[in-house]
Amino acid sequence: MQDVQQRLDGLYRSKKLSAEELDPKCFDLLHAMPSNLAVAALDKLALKDLQGIRNMTAFFLSHLKTVRVCVDEGAGGGHAHAPGHVLRKVVLGHA
Repeated sequence: MQDVQQRLDGLYRSKKLSAEELDPKCFDLLHAMPSNLAVAALDKLALKDLQGIRNMTAFFLSHLKTVRVCVDEGAGGGHAHAPGHVLRKVVLGHA
């Protein structure tokens, strides 16, 4: 989970996101995800234009759920491929 915290800290430092914008549910869902998937989701989030998002909590939760569902579907329920495949898939934008 240290990698996840580092990615969050990077988003905070870059001013793309602030912890105050997020409901505790966001952190709960992020913590419940496998760390490689959470890191990939945060990396993908860092590439998005977040200006103009009025409800960051809803956007963040939707983003995490979308990444998780896309990976589950792409990996046959998350069991067909090694975690590295899932990570590459999400980071490269194929999710």
